[in-house]
Amino acid sequence: MIDSWETVAVIQASAANLRRTVAEAQAVIDRQAAETGRAYRQLGAARRQNRQLVAERTARHRAAILDYLTRH
Repeated sequence: MIDSWETVAVIQASAANLRRTVAEAQAVIDRQAAETGRAYRQLGAARRQNRQLVAERTARHRAAILDYLTRH
């Protein structure tokens, strides 16, 4: 038969395991949040670079069209 001290020991061990599991889960969440933040920053940088490249290309095309139209 399990006495009250054994019951307390089992409950304490279960609580310790639960705290460890929660801490491990929080570490995973924190790591994934950091990775997500980095990914969003990289995405923002890529979008800014893409907008700049599109603007430069558009400016070159406009200049080429105007140059063509002024020659003909």
